[in-house]
Amino acid sequence: MATFHKVAKVSELTPNELKPVLIDKTEVAVVSVAGKILAFSDMCPHAMCTLSPGTVAGDRAICECHGSEFNIYTGEAMAGPAGGAIPVYQVKVEGDDIYVEV
Repeated sequence: MATFHKVAKVSELTPNELKPVLIDKTEVAVVSVAGKILAFSDMCPHAMCTLSPGTVAGDRAICECHGSEFNIYTGEAMAGPAGGAIPVYQVKVEGDDIYVEV
């Protein structure tokens, strides 16, 4: 059963900068884009590189290992040797606290 987990504070995030968090054994990237908080898998399915050292450009997270690109809203693979989509997680914000459902 999926549960919401407190992972960070909105005030800790720098816009368009991926923040890695670990929820149980699930690696998640959290990002603030245009005032919206998003969360998705921090693992690129191509070579199991973490996405959080990469960049966010528009609606895409770009893996720094081999250039795979993923839609940050849907998880869809958009470019590169991605190997498939990544999971996207539900987020809720209460005050300054960010919760992600995994």
